[in-house]
Amino acid sequence: MKKVEYRVVDSNVYNKCLNLANELLNQISAQSQIPVSKIFPKDIILYFESNYNINFSFFESKKNEIIYKDLVQNPDFIILDDSLVHRTSGLTMPKKDRTLIFINQSMPLTRIKFTILHELTHLYFHKLEDNKKVFTSKFSGKYSDDVLPFEDEANIIASLLFCSTPKLEMLLTRNYSFDKIKSITGMSIKGLHSRLLNFLHHTS
Repeated sequence: MKKVEYRVVDSNVYNKCLNLANELLNQISAQSQIPVSKIFPKDIILYFESNYNINFSFFESKKNEIIYKDLVQNPDFIILDDSLVHRTSGLTMPKKDRTLIFINQSMPLTRIKFTILHELTHLYFHKLEDNKKVFTSKFSGKYSDDVLPFEDEANIIASLLFCSTPKLEMLLTRNYSFDKIKSITGMSIKGLHSRLLNFLHHTS
């Protein structure tokens, strides 16, 4: 098993993810009438909730209330074992005509948003029924070799959704500082750092 969160990937992989993310962002833009550069995670979540039968459940080991209930519509809450909570950030499970997405709410809000986008990427781009093991073995970034490509793809696409290329280019063109870009996009330091590294590495 390999432990990984953000990794530099081959340009072909990145460009594939970029094309997939742009395809989805364009669909969201068309339906919501929001320019791609102004799409935020909540707009993406709303798009999925409007077009798919999704049930979000937040989980934690102690608290019995939903902290970030405004992120999604009609969320549930469950209490899980402390050891499992410490090892799991998110989980997606297909259930007949609907999809269950479990999100660890003990993490910072920036991480929760990223995790939701990561899980939605699995839902949209990966065949849930054919790859169930992908969505039931995601513990603290430890993945088997056959699962790792799916997780790399989900991480990259989630990052591209969190801060689209048109948005990032607009912010960079305005010579905004790292901190200002972080504030505008709502990304974490680690998340934005990874986004910028991939952008600079793969953009000629």
